[in-house]
Amino acid sequence: FYWFDAMENLGTVYLLGKVYDKKNKKFVSCCVTVNNVMRNLFVLPREKMLDNNNKETDQEVTMIDVYNELETIRKKYKISSWKCKDVVRKYAFEEPDVPSEAHYFKTVYSFKDNQLPSDLTGKSFKKIFGTNTSALELLIIKRKLMGPCWIKVTNYIKSQRNISWCKTEVTVNSPKSINVCSENDPNIIKDIPPLVVMCLNVKTVLNTKKNVNEIVIASALVYPEVNIMDHNANAKQEHDQFTIVRKLEDIPFPVGFKELLAKRSKKIEVVPNENALLNLLMAIIQRQDPDIIVGHNFIGFHLDVLLHRMKALGTSNWSRIGRLRRSIWPNLQSGAGGMGESSMAERTVTCGRLLCDTYYGAKDYVKSSNNGLTHLSKQLLNINREDIEPEKTAEYFWKANELLHLIQHTEFDSFLSSALMFKIQLLPLTNQLTRLAGNLWSRTLCGARADRNEYLLLHEFHGKKFICPDKYDYKKRQNNNSGTKKKAAYSGGLVLEPKKGFYDKYILLLDFNSLYPSIIQEYNICFTTVNRKEFNDDDEENTKIPDVPNQSLEQGVLPKLLRKLVQRRRQVKSIIKTCKDPAELISLDIRQKALKLTANSMYGCLGYNLSRFYAKPIAMLITSKGREILQNTKTLAEEKSYDVIYGDTDSIMINTNTDNLEIVKKIGNEIKSTVNEKYKLLEIEIDGYFRKMLLLKKKKYAALIVNESNGRIQKTIEKKGIDVVRREWCTLSINASNFILDQLFSDIDREKSIENICNYLEKLSEDIRNNVYPAENYIINKSLSKNPEDYPDGKSQPHVQVALRLKARGIGCHAGDTIQYIICKDDNKKSYAERAYHPDELKMDKNLEIDYEWYLNQQILPPIMRLCEPIEEADSYKLSKCLGLDASKYQASVFMNIGENHNYTFETHVSNEEKFREVEKWTPKCCFCKDRYEFAGSETKTEDLKYIINFECPNCKNKIPVGSLAAQLHCEIRRHIKEYNNNILICDNICATRTRQISVYGTKCLYPGCNGTMSHQPSDKRLYTQLEYYIHLFDTKEMKEIYKDRDEIRYNGAITHSNDYEKLKLIVERYMKRNARKFVDLSKLFKNLK
Repeated sequence: FYWFDAMENLGTVYLLGKVYDKKNKKFVSCCVTVNNVMRNLFVLPREKMLDNNNKETDQEVTMIDVYNELETIRKKYKISSWKCKDVVRKYAFEEPDVPSEAHYFKTVYSFKDNQLPSDLTGKSFKKIFGTNTSALELLIIKRKLMGPCWIKVTNYIKSQRNISWCKTEVTVNSPKSINVCSENDPNIIKDIPPLVVMCLNVKTVLNTKKNVNEIVIASALVYPEVNIMDHNANAKQEHDQFTIVRKLEDIPFPVGFKELLAKRSKKIEVVPNENALLNLLMAIIQRQDPDIIVGHNFIGFHLDVLLHRMKALGTSNWSRIGRLRRSIWPNLQSGAGGMGESSMAERTVTCGRLLCDTYYGAKDYVKSSNNGLTHLSKQLLNINREDIEPEKTAEYFWKANELLHLIQHTEFDSFLSSALMFKIQLLPLTNQLTRLAGNLWSRTLCGARADRNEYLLLHEFHGKKFICPDKYDYKKRQNNNSGTKKKAAYSGGLVLEPKKGFYDKYILLLDFNSLYPSIIQEYNICFTTVNRKEFNDDDEENTKIPDVPNQSLEQGVLPKLLRKLVQRRRQVKSIIKTCKDPAELISLDIRQKALKLTANSMYGCLGYNLSRFYAKPIAMLITSKGREILQNTKTLAEEKSYDVIYGDTDSIMINTNTDNLEIVKKIGNEIKSTVNEKYKLLEIEIDGYFRKMLLLKKKKYAALIVNESNGRIQKTIEKKGIDVVRREWCTLSINASNFILDQLFSDIDREKSIENICNYLEKLSEDIRNNVYPAENYIINKSLSKNPEDYPDGKSQPHVQVALRLKARGIGCHAGDTIQYIICKDDNKKSYAERAYHPDELKMDKNLEIDYEWYLNQQILPPIMRLCEPIEEADSYKLSKCLGLDASKYQASVFMNIGENHNYTFETHVSNEEKFREVEKWTPKCCFCKDRYEFAGSETKTEDLKYIINFECPNCKNKIPVGSLAAQLHCEIRRHIKEYNNNILICDNICATRTRQISVYGTKCLYPGCNGTMSHQPSDKRLYTQLEYYIHLFDTKEMKEIYKDRDEIRYNGAITHSNDYEKLKLIVERYMKRNARKFVDLSKLFKNLK
């Protein structure tokens, strides 16, 4: 029996998979019901008994004492019976006051009886582990089910009643009847059986009267035998197509439609109504019996719609969408159906049929700015897909040829989903990941990385007789963290201060192989080796780092596990080098990729505060050693007189000051051998050579990479973190940035490249203003971090406004979705967020006109300014002039060498927008409605400006007394001053030490071994800028200059309320007079000059 999915219900576990039918000589679906899985509790006795007042006595606790007390508890919670025995178990996790090894009272009883509270304690025992461990988890861990695999089922009987839709059903009455088949057994099948894959797609129309999405077309592409490990498997292999179409309500099919269908070779089923369509679809699913259902955004839209419609119409046998028979509906989401990502309860309905959603698969395994089907089809398959707006679906039912086109479009989408699945290799990769971790394949397909890590550690620690953390801690942390946005719990990797600029000599890139997994092995870091008794995970302010484990300790579980994964990957990679079989090569590559992903994700579960194995002190120790290693590597390179220009977490970049590649290689090998001598397992490698490099700031650079292949040199441009790789820039903006990079990295001289850039920008601005480019070039992509209705500031965010309108049209939009929009002209709407429209809206409304000036100012100019910042000949003044913009806004930056800064812009030349970008915005509270709003002063750009100008609350429209605003302003300024006077010093990226202690060594970090520099947080400059921001808010003189002859309402508002503004401005000026930053003592500054 090959199992690949499982589910539990009231303590009974259902294993679902495939079994070979000898009679029909093919694999068929099978369900194995596992009864009598028992709860496993581990009761930790106290050392001394407690009295009735819970005070410790001198009486030692015996196992008899524990047993007697447990018997009382058993009767209290109406547990029929249980079995107990004394066992020895280890513990190495975060629960306080639990010994590393102790005697436990192992208690076993049925899941049919009541569950004990997880926080239950007694007079003779202090902790019970395993109270809420599920039956499914116990079966998987105790029977060592490492993901989908062949298992031997013994002592089975044929199921008395049909509990599933599978072809075969059996029942076992003991978990011990489930055993994993040995790979050495010659009598077992070793290959994964062929799986039935169904690619499902539906088309919907929004019924505006009922406000529900109704299904009008369903298309299923069925592959009866897919060998997921076969590299020849593709979307064009043998398959069957099933398509169903129904009439729109009370509207007959168009004239000639049946004649068109008769001419088709592939049959289309025509049904009278939606219920008939759904019943027929469920019958097809039952007949084809797919193991895997594939779709694009199936989890996010199609599944929810299908369940909503089947429930609303009372579809019989609705549970055929999965493999377990059901009569009780899960709780469905409210709304029209398909308006939000399907819930976990909805997904369990499909148990036994794995859901492979190419939308979510692409998010995990493909780098793309847009995960929509149209974009991915072009990017990965080079196939153009037509977009059909959902609200236009009904229009296709009026003409026969258009309806047939809509049906073919639905069928084609099913094909594209399958093609993406094969292209991304979703099934073989997720299968390998699941088999490594030992979790459920269905969870891996949904991208549950934390789930994989959890099960991998559960298997590993259970095998070594450790008691693992309960899920109770996970849920408690989740509740504690919900609804709050906190700063990082601890410092991550070290990011060296970049030496900004444009480099035209070779840059050498050195990179540590799998830094964090290597650190865990190098220093034997594990739950079992790191002493954490004095640390409390719930104390987020505790930044103390535990000591490195003594090297005499036995190798921990984590290092041993990682070593095993690394060794297995090396073995696979060595086989790849000698393998000649293309099919075997693909299989081996998938296996090594899965091993790499698994090893590299292990650190994540330690630092993720919602992980079951969360251990903040261990995560802090690992990142601390990472920072130390990178800093030592930088120091070592500088001791050899090499110029380290940048470094990030596990890599450093060195300016070699040479044009000779052979010399660069020699330098790289020298540093590599010197660094690697210091460690046993840590290895640094040459990761690349940059022929030219544009280093802008931390995590933002572009470089011309040189690769040697068969004696030939190939050059490619790599972009990291810069605007061109981000989604929120339109195609024109990206093209402009790419052109500039191509020019800067070309072999032509600087003067000519700057001339080409200027000519390009002039032509670009001219073409934009002349409407040369189609609307697709202006599309901006931005993803939703939460559901659109959950944004508190949604009015100011264009993608949220567009998403809300899409939802109103019946198109589902939820967290994680990428929203497309274009900014248009609209004289009646002040906010650019309100002028954002979806591309479909632009097609439907011919009166909408793209705001070309906005694009030149906000989409084209800012990214190219940032790219050209280190290029003296291409300053912001020149670039804005090339684009035909008001160049007076962009004064040329004055470049000066001040300390280590290569370029410096005087603050008088910085725009207010740039100057106040990082300040904390003032959000006073309305004394009437208690809501807060941003008081934006003269920079207000929202529709609510008139209320702010008139000191009226934009929410309730009441006029806020100036006295109330003045009091709040006093409090805000004092809070900022108090933060500054706290005199907090923070180390710069090395160890992130926070202290108020002043060092006798000046700015040197006090942490042992750290060479970092301490700086004040907040700095005096930040406090001064904050006060300047408040002055700016109430500067009526500035308002009058800005709005005179441009905006009569704002200009009159500034005059009318000038006295109120002056009162608030006077408050800030009083504090400004006490701030000494703006005063410079020239006698001290020049005292050393003679």
